[in-house]
Formats: sequence, C-alpha cells, structure tokens
Amino acid sequence: MKNKIYEFYRNYYDLDNLKIGISNNDMMFLIYDDEFNYYIKNTRFLLENLGEDSILTICNKLNTKYQLNILNYYPVCRCNKTIVMAFRTSVVKSSILKKVRYSDLKGHFKKIVGYHINNFKQQFDSNSLQTEIKMSQKYINRYKFHENYIKKYILTKRKRKKSEFAKLLNQLIPKGKSIIDISCGDNDDIFDMAIEKNYDVIVGNDIGINYLKTHSEKNVIFTNDNIIKSNMKTDAFDVSVCKNTLHHMNSKEKMIKILQFMDKISKQIVIIEICNPQKTGGLPKFLNKYLYTKFLKDSGHCYIDWGEFKELIEGTLTNHRITYSNFENILGNFMVAKIERV
Repeated sequence: MKNKIYEFYRNYYDLDNLKIGISNNDMMFLIYDDEFNYYIKNTRFLLENLGEDSILTICNKLNTKYQLNILNYYPVCRCNKTIVMAFRTSVVKSSILKKVRYSDLKGHFKKIVGYHINNFKQQFDSNSLQTEIKMSQKYINRYKFHENYIKKYILTKRKRKKSEFAKLLNQLIPKGKSIIDISCGDNDDIFDMAIEKNYDVIVGNDIGINYLKTHSEKNVIFTNDNIIKSNMKTDAFDVSVCKNTLHHMNSKEKMIKILQFMDKISKQIVIIEICNPQKTGGLPKFLNKYLYTKFLKDSGHCYIDWGEFKELIEGTLTNHRITYSNFENILGNFMVAKIERV
C-alpha cells in the first residue's frame, strides 16, 4: 500500500525513472550537505518506511533520529517503484551515519548520486534563494515573535481585514479538485478556502522549510520546491495561487518565469501582490522599511506598482482572460489578478 507522499510525487511530478532496482520501499532518502558529502547507514543509503503521510513529520523524525538540521527536501527521481527524495542538511551529528564522497561510492548508489549531482546541483544554488533560506534560519525567532505577538496584538486580524480577505478569496478561487499555493509560508488562508470548497488535493509550497507547519487535514500536502526549477507536471492543478511572491524574485525575468510556471501547471491563476510600499507611502512604507526589512530581514525588494503589475501579466500571459481587483488593509494596497486560459 503506497502512502500519500509516494502517490503525490508519482502523480504530480515528471520524475525520470533510472531503471535501477533498489528495494520495494516507497522512498529512499539521500542525506547530503552543501559540499555534496552524502551520509549513509551501514554502507547503504537510508531505505526506511517511517510510516508517515506527512513529509514534514518525516523531516522531523530524520532530524531527531540522525541529529540533522534539514534545510530543503525535494524529489530526485524514480528507481523503478522507489522514489528518491533528497534532504539537504546543515548539520550531521549522528554517529550512526557515515560521510562519503561520490568518488567512494559503488554500483547502483553511485549512479543515483551521480544523477542527483548532475541534474539537481543548481536546485538551491542561486544567491537570492540561499540568502532567503539563511535569513529564515537565522532570524526564525524574530519571525515567531512577529507571528505570536505583533500580528496578534498590534497588526491584528481586524486591522488586516482577515474576514474581508476571506470573502475575496471565496470569489477568486473557483471550485475544483486540485490547488497549489506556490509560496504559502505558514499562512492557512488558501488551505481554509480550499478545504471549504472540498478540494481533493491542496498543496502548500515554500522555499523556506521553517515557515511550513503540519496541517491536520489529510488532503493538505507540503512541498519545498524552488518553483522556478520545479518539475511538476503540465496541468497538474486546477488552480495555482501566488501571494506576495513576485517581489521576492528580485528581477523581472524571474517574475516572468514564475508566471510561465504557473501557467504551465494550472488552468487558472490567482495573483495577490502588495503594491510598491514606497509609492503607497504612510504606514505601509514605514512597516516595509522597519518591520519587514530591518527587523524580519525580508530579502524581497523588487516591488512593482499597478502599471508594472498589469504590464508584467499582460506581456507574459497572452490569450488569457484577466480580471483585476484590489484589496486594502493596514499593510498596504494589494493588487489582485485572476487569470484564465481562453
């Protein structure tokens, strides 16, 4: 009986099949560090059935069992019926695991690691992604303080107009079977709406694993992909959602790639992006400068205004039906676009 994680990656990703017989296990785990040292147990890579349907719980179990600090995870390939998952760690303190280099490996495992190095070495290598991941690790306590205190007592749900935003999402998101939030963070807005609309598969993706948190609903799945380089299947989802993500791309070219990726994987797109706080002025400008940039060390700085927002979307996604709207709260003016293929 294959578990939920196995079925998800098999059905929603284009993974090369190396035709290498390893085992009958659902998943094999490649544990590696930034220098591409790999870590093995008893001369073999980890082939373990952890009995979990939550990838985040698997990460927690691996962290605890082998004293790791997992930074990223993603699917590498299939080896017949086994899916190979890669887990990048900054720390390995376990005496159970032995460090090996690619040159010291033999047989099937050398072929798998060679494939991983050749095809996925650039997965998380860009400077902007590394900066964002490191900042999320280094300043995680500031982020928790922001979530637990600032948003609870100062920038409250009422001031952020959470109920009005929920109504907007209800209008924007159609009924369907599958939906992905490509940079969800720890925000449950899309999950709550999709659960209410009875979606079968609800995916939350974020490049920062620190922002992801387990969800009680069984149809919620988390991924940790670099979206620009993800190998999700064409038309994998009915709807893809992008919230406050474009300004983290830090160039127009990467913004275009995000839109092209969303158009590839989904039939409908919903984009919500804060308008340039420098042009909005007032409290949004103050919050951006002191709360998000200086205190939380937010690494996204490529803000755009309404004209640039429309030009970007209409110049990238031609032959689409586009409906614009906006949403304002204490944080600023949010530009909204609902995009459908004609």
